[in-house]
Amino acid sequence: MNGNQFSDVDAEKLLNQFSYGSKETLRSFSLRENRLTRLPNIDKFPALAHLRLDNNNFTNDNFSLAQLNGTRLQTLTLSSCNLKNLKPHALEVDGDHFQLKLLDLDNNNLTKFKYSVFKSILRKMADRYWEDPGLAFALTNASVEWSLVRPAIVDDKAVLPCPEDYSPCYCGDYPSFGLYVVCELVTIEAIVSVFNRTTDSDIFWLQLRPLPDLERRGVTLPADLLSGKRARAIDLYCPSVVTGNLYSLTIDPDALTSSEDLIEYFYILGCDLGQQADFSFLNGFNKLMNLYMYGSTNIQAFQNLPVLPSMGTLSINQCTGLDSIEFPAQSLPKLQQVYMTDNQIDDQTAGRILTSIVSSSSVDTVVVLSLAYNLLTQIPAQILSFTKLNDLSLSGNIIPFVSSISLALPATRMERLAMANVSLNVIEPGALRANIVLADLTRNNLTQFESAVFQTMLQGMIRLNGSLSIDSNPFECDCSLAWLIRDNRNLLPVVHGAQCSNSTRFEQLDPGGFSECVVPLLH
Repeated sequence: MNGNQFSDVDAEKLLNQFSYGSKETLRSFSLRENRLTRLPNIDKFPALAHLRLDNNNFTNDNFSLAQLNGTRLQTLTLSSCNLKNLKPHALEVDGDHFQLKLLDLDNNNLTKFKYSVFKSILRKMADRYWEDPGLAFALTNASVEWSLVRPAIVDDKAVLPCPEDYSPCYCGDYPSFGLYVVCELVTIEAIVSVFNRTTDSDIFWLQLRPLPDLERRGVTLPADLLSGKRARAIDLYCPSVVTGNLYSLTIDPDALTSSEDLIEYFYILGCDLGQQADFSFLNGFNKLMNLYMYGSTNIQAFQNLPVLPSMGTLSINQCTGLDSIEFPAQSLPKLQQVYMTDNQIDDQTAGRILTSIVSSSSVDTVVVLSLAYNLLTQIPAQILSFTKLNDLSLSGNIIPFVSSISLALPATRMERLAMANVSLNVIEPGALRANIVLADLTRNNLTQFESAVFQTMLQGMIRLNGSLSIDSNPFECDCSLAWLIRDNRNLLPVVHGAQCSNSTRFEQLDPGGFSECVVPLLH
């Protein structure tokens, strides 16, 4: 029910109609691109799991998730809904049946990540994260300062008072998780002193942004930095710079050894790793599940990585140095999610990285791969060797052509294909298959919406409850569209945002205007 200019009243009438025949069976509903100003009432649909409300215009003063209380909703998408200043508790959801796995607030106008607004929903999602790591909270293109949002349940305010004096660091005690300790622009000597005098042996999340040695223009973490204390997750920031090179970071091989039997998450943000010889400081980290490097330079030391048997997620974003290393895939035997976004990776570098993964056991475990916003000009051929890959993002590259075999992945179901803003001109027939659930081809240069290219995929999306996002493409609305507008109008509900070059939406086209068109048979 997308793009119909439905008002709030129209939406309620529509849902009342559905309640008579589909009350117990309706699992997915979409009211994208309408004129809604508030969430529709869905409590009459006990089986509803997926609600998509993107591109509406919600009123900030009245916006509240409270009416989801008692529902079993798993997916709620609210991107591009003009949300700006949410009131305290606007995102609170009560009830024993909380099952939300994805809350999408992308592309809104939110600028502050307020404790009073976000704490409840994120804590509920965090409580369930350890049971279901597939949970996601999306809030991109919102100008939010993310350094305050790690882990997801915290702002800079504590739930309970700190049990000990961690000054000059500060901390909070979260009953469901444990201590969250932040050492912000504190000398290394002071950090060592803090952990030497405090007694709590286990920390849930530790965030470090040490003061640098200005003469060396760097930060050095010494052996036994935490005086025998352990942390489950560590964020390591280098001090911010306005101009010039990043501050260098060197880590002693024994700096974090005390955490080796507990740590699961390790983050390096905004550092120059050019003086680091290897990643031996991670040796023995057999429980480490997530390694994240962001906004860092000269990460060549990453190629000397010890074996990390539990590593499931590798994120390397906005970093330099990948083009000159041997990717250490043999040290990552159980990778499931690989994110390498905005690293200036070209076709040759991507091929070398993926070939390394293909030669490792991770070729049979990787499920998610993102090479978005790099310098690719084609879909890497190596992806066809990944036996379980079902989520592929190549958005933001320059890939004008998709061949009929370039997306022939072995997985029986493709959960997501993202190729937005890739200057795509041509898709060969057969490239888009019936097993794709969600596809994003927005902001490209496609002019033909051909049955030989799209019909098979759209028919599959009807069956799989999926959708195709394809706005901002200058389609020619001539007889080549008759197959959809006149003959297969039942497929339109899964096509989101499609417009003719004159801005007419596909849904607004009159089937009668195609009565004289002859449509070629789909082979």
